[in-house]
Amino acid sequence: MSDWIDVESGLPEAHEVVDVWITLHGGRATRLRGYRLFCDGEAAPLWLNALTDEPFPEGWRVTRWRRAEDTGNASLARSMPTQSALRKIA
Repeated sequence: MSDWIDVESGLPEAHEVVDVWITLHGGRATRLRGYRLFCDGEAAPLWLNALTDEPFPEGWRVTRWRRAEDTGNASLARSMPTQSALRKIA
């Protein structure tokens, strides 16, 4: 497995499915698969759950990521978010 990268040190390519560590409410953390949408550099990146294509809940913060291995179908790069994801963002 590849090493974990702090999001302050760099971000994966937009729409690339990666493993992410997420800090939850109350300081707990979990690991999920996610991908980020393109951002213009000034806005905070928007991360989506790779399984549901939905944004992570408010208050969940991606802190680290690494290249996902053995992703099967999830390894396909995502060219566009789903319509449901766009509705959640708007």
